[in-house]
Amino acid sequence: MPPADQQKPVAAPLRSRWKRRLLRVLVWVVLLPPVLIALVILLVYLPPIQEFVRSKAVGILEEKIGTPVRLERFALRFPAGVALDGLLVLDHRGDTMLYAGELKSNLSLSSLMEGRIELRGSRLAHVRAVMDQRADSTFNFTYIIEAFTGDKVKEATADTTAPMRFSMTGVVLEDVNFDMTMARSGLGMRVRLGKLDVAMDAMDATATLFHVSEITLANTRVAMRTAPRAPEPDTYPELPNPFEGLDITLKELGLENVSFSLANTTTGDSLWLSIEKGDVQVDSVELARQRMHFGSLALEGARFGTVSRKDTARDTTREASPAWLDQNDGFRYWARGLDVSLRDLTIVDGEFQLHQGSAGKTAQLFDPLHTSFTNIAITAENILFNDQRIAAVIKRISATGANGTELHAALRMSATPSEIHLDDGLVALSGTEVRFSATALLGDLTTAYRTPKAVPLSARIRSNIDLSTLPALLHQVGVTLPKTINAHETLDTRIAFSGTAQRADTVRVDVIGDQGTIVHLTGQAQDIANVPESSFRADLREINMGDGLCEIVRAYVPSNVPMPARFAGTAFITGGGNAMTADLDLRSDLGDVKGKLDAAGLSARMPNALHVDLTITNAAIHRFVADTAMGPLSVHILAAGQALNTARRSGSLEIAPNNGASTDRIWADRASVDSWKETRSMAT
Repeated sequence: MPPADQQKPVAAPLRSRWKRRLLRVLVWVVLLPPVLIALVILLVYLPPIQEFVRSKAVGILEEKIGTPVRLERFALRFPAGVALDGLLVLDHRGDTMLYAGELKSNLSLSSLMEGRIELRGSRLAHVRAVMDQRADSTFNFTYIIEAFTGDKVKEATADTTAPMRFSMTGVVLEDVNFDMTMARSGLGMRVRLGKLDVAMDAMDATATLFHVSEITLANTRVAMRTAPRAPEPDTYPELPNPFEGLDITLKELGLENVSFSLANTTTGDSLWLSIEKGDVQVDSVELARQRMHFGSLALEGARFGTVSRKDTARDTTREASPAWLDQNDGFRYWARGLDVSLRDLTIVDGEFQLHQGSAGKTAQLFDPLHTSFTNIAITAENILFNDQRIAAVIKRISATGANGTELHAALRMSATPSEIHLDDGLVALSGTEVRFSATALLGDLTTAYRTPKAVPLSARIRSNIDLSTLPALLHQVGVTLPKTINAHETLDTRIAFSGTAQRADTVRVDVIGDQGTIVHLTGQAQDIANVPESSFRADLREINMGDGLCEIVRAYVPSNVPMPARFAGTAFITGGGNAMTADLDLRSDLGDVKGKLDAAGLSARMPNALHVDLTITNAAIHRFVADTAMGPLSVHILAAGQALNTARRSGSLEIAPNNGASTDRIWADRASVDSWKETRSMAT
């Protein structure tokens, strides 16, 4: 056998072995790095390795910042979760700057492969954080920033790479305490957060996109204190959208046991707001157009109050014209471009308080120093607030005021820059209901501001007034009758008004009582705001005093002055320039009065000039004097007086028997007159 043929069987096995060895090497080269990485990752999940990482990280951090740092537990969870327990950072003074009892979060690996950072199941609980700004503008954490950046911050190089997008599917904060003190601005804040649960549909922090499906906030108190600063000039009419670039939506907000308070450390003024339970359903939010449409808002146990320590009168002598004047952009100065609507509003067990000087007990319903309402319940719908319209349908308001007074109200309101309508208005207080409607035709806000007295107004008011409840009603508005009354009459009262604040074109008052009271009055007036220089006309077409109205009038008349059991008649009164003229035709069981009365100088305690031309018929003079033998008196009275409010006063009085009486009766009447004059003189 040739030598070449003898070598062939040996060469083939050698080549095969080299191929196998090369393949094994390549496999190890390819698989070893991921295997090593996997091994390292698996080692990291081992508790001893995590404990080693925890201790080394704490040591490095303490050495870097120079203050104690504690971390009770550090744990990684498969596949990409992290948990920290008991993280404590102290400041230079040894005070707690940050304590985090529990921190958990998971990183989405699939999102990371797509170039996004997405955290899921994030939870932060049992936290105490303190932020303190000192008078030199440094913070209690400034030393940490300096430890990592050095005394001089290197000039940053331009980063042309796009940042990774960051998002979260939700976050839960529980038992978080945060205290902040800003020495430079006087701002302080204390936050005691019980639980905040935010569930998100989508989030992209880079694009400022936050689509939240539900927010729940419970057992949370926020207390702020601030010192007033010089006001910043208003940018109006330039009003940039404060939400520009934000894409934020919300579907539902739930509140439970939430409160907020604000105190002014300079003036002592304060306010507070608390809500036991609240639920907000959102229809749509479009911040690019400042549009927020809410479906429903339900509040239970909502309480609001303020205390104003100072009552300093504003100096309006140098006040400039309002910024919105002549802009002709509707309510934009107040609405600020917002377009807010609320379909349904429900409030139960609410409370409202306004106090001047200090918080105190309310003496009456409309106490100027202390206003307090409890047990507030409100049902409303179709609330709108935007640059061109303000509207609301208040179906029901009920509240309890001072001394247990029950107040009820309802109203439909619609306001545009050109007109305001109030319809189906109702106010019920102490058993008395007042229904009303009113319209104001503004034209536009600028015209209404410059000539408010020329704005056309119209109003209608109707009420059934139970006179037995009148004393309690008057007491709530600070009016007390001079003596106790026992009036039992219900007055159906209707009032109609049209004109302006300066001119009453038509005033009509109609009163019908169930005990005989009748009042029909019409009138007009000019220059109303300039009393007593106003001019007016009043036509009392019919008046009949029933039992109840007589009882009310009797409360203002001295007890020794007789009151008529029946009273009826008409009166026509005109006046102006501090003077008036009255044509009277009045009938009563005390006698009848017919004639004319002129008076001038009405601004003083008594008229300065007076002229009376009255015919009194069948006057029951015996009811004014003690002589019961005196018969009815019929006289003609002429009286005049000038300068009655000065030391140079003068006047004349002429009393003559009525020409229609017989001779005997005339002398009897003259005797009655003399006796009456003598009696009144002695009484005087």
